[in-house]
Amino acid sequence: MSYPHFKTTPVKEIVFMISFGEDLDSKAVDSFLENTTYAKNFVKNSMHMETVKEGADSTVQHATHYILQNEADNILFQIKQGSVAIHKLRKYEHFDTLLKKFWDLWTEFVQYTGTLSIKSISVRYLNFIEKTDDETINDLIQISVQQPFGINTINPFIRLQFNYPEESSTVVNLTVTKTIDKSNEKKGVLLDINLNKKIELAKDYDTVFRQFTEMRHLKNEIFFKSITPLTEKKYNHD
Repeated sequence: MSYPHFKTTPVKEIVFMISFGEDLDSKAVDSFLENTTYAKNFVKNSMHMETVKEGADSTVQHATHYILQNEADNILFQIKQGSVAIHKLRKYEHFDTLLKKFWDLWTEFVQYTGTLSIKSISVRYLNFIEKTDDETINDLIQISVQQPFGINTINPFIRLQFNYPEESSTVVNLTVTKTIDKSNEKKGVLLDINLNKKIELAKDYDTVFRQFTEMRHLKNEIFFKSITPLTEKKYNHD
């Protein structure tokens, strides 16, 4: 199914994530960060440490969470025990372009860690839809919960979780709430679409990455089902 191509975009952040079953060896991760060509485009933004007991009288600190940042591309690459993720911040990037960057990082990453068994993949789009003072959430989003307290609730918040399509292994977490864009103080509505698909500990990475593309179509379908004609018009104007 085809959808309209907006002239401007409400997308503020895109996240692709892979979860895997094995524990990461900190030395292998350090080696990846020190030697891989692609990772050298990133600056180590922060590193979370935890203290691990290694015997009755000794403890050692291991890194458990790296955040690497490429400011020129507005991209973060996160490495945690059990998952890696790529984040595109503030600016929209074509799905296939960002997925190729994630593929490049992933394929280099497993050269250092060894084969990892993928157990789930995630696609998340955070959309900020601008709202005027006289517009309500219901004017912009077709998702609502009836409540008896009128429109003056301080911050209406809706969270839905469902399988999509029904009987599939893809779980959607969909969140709607009022918010403010901190970059320009504009009021708006956050439409957070997060799809998570379970995988049977797959090691065929080509097949897994093709499933990201399938999730792209589901994400588009959910987005356009969630918004109103008014929202379409906002982002399709001249």
